[in-house]
Amino acid sequence: MLLESKKLKVGEIMSVNKLDDIDSRIKTYLNESINLSPYSAEKKIGNILSDLLEIDGYELSQSSAHSDKGFDFVAKSKNPTNEDDIGIEYKHYISSVGANVINKLVGTSRIRGFSRCILLTNSNFTATARSMVLEKKPIKVDLMDISDLLHWSQRIRNRFETESDSKDIEVLIYNLSTKFAKIIANNPDQLYKLEWRDIERMMAAIFDGLGFDVTLTPSSKDGGKDLILECLVENKYKSYIVEIKHWKAGSRVGYKAIKDFINVVVNEKRESGLYLSTSGYCSNAFESLTEVERKLVNYGGKDKIISLCKSYDKISSGIWTRRNDLNELLLESTI
Repeated sequence: MLLESKKLKVGEIMSVNKLDDIDSRIKTYLNESINLSPYSAEKKIGNILSDLLEIDGYELSQSSAHSDKGFDFVAKSKNPTNEDDIGIEYKHYISSVGANVINKLVGTSRIRGFSRCILLTNSNFTATARSMVLEKKPIKVDLMDISDLLHWSQRIRNRFETESDSKDIEVLIYNLSTKFAKIIANNPDQLYKLEWRDIERMMAAIFDGLGFDVTLTPSSKDGGKDLILECLVENKYKSYIVEIKHWKAGSRVGYKAIKDFINVVVNEKRESGLYLSTSGYCSNAFESLTEVERKLVNYGGKDKIISLCKSYDKISSGIWTRRNDLNELLLESTI
């Protein structure tokens, strides 16, 4: 989302000025890296990473040459609720980085309990290496070259622009919805302070941020769905619908509501549906569903919503890249 009017706060202006300096250093590095020794290259990269990560709320530590525990750097979030440390390895190569390096990083990540690592190089990656990272679950491996650091910087700039002041009502509502997601990611109990339409708007903003094309349906006469999601899966556009129930009285979703939603999925020829209920489901809600009907819709509760808030909170920082398997993202933590 781009804003025509950009009015940044003092702290954001300082960060943007810092990004200008970082971009300049990255471009200089691109031109001179071939002439640098591995030691000098790693030192310069470490300084650039440290500044980028600081803006994103992380602190970078570097392993000494004598105590390298499998990563050149480790990024630790300054947010006490975010315990996801990130291992970062830099390879200063002339040739392409191969699959053997990825296997080693994944093994180190498992030993150290990391769910994510970044492999950065001044060179590029073999086709085998690029395909391998898609298979290394649950460890997420991000492959980055030096130009990707510029993209990282740009994502931070875009975030500042999106969060800046605006007189456009729709933009203000969108910005507020993203702030709701960040609050809930760090304090899940705040979820129940939101009204039903607030949650629908928040979920629309979350799915948009995660990479879906999102349509938020009208608050009335929505056709039995709150959100329409589209994404590219194996070079084909897939369409999904989402229904969200947020009943503060604690009423649970029953068979009829689920059956009605399944009918919408079928009649509109959607790939599948996602049903989210903050108050859960009746014990017999799924008993009368056929095997085919069970496969058409996935069901999630408050934990799924909180999980999506946390995913959005991470992806909204420059260091986290969007996932390619958006269809699988819908299925995680559902029944």
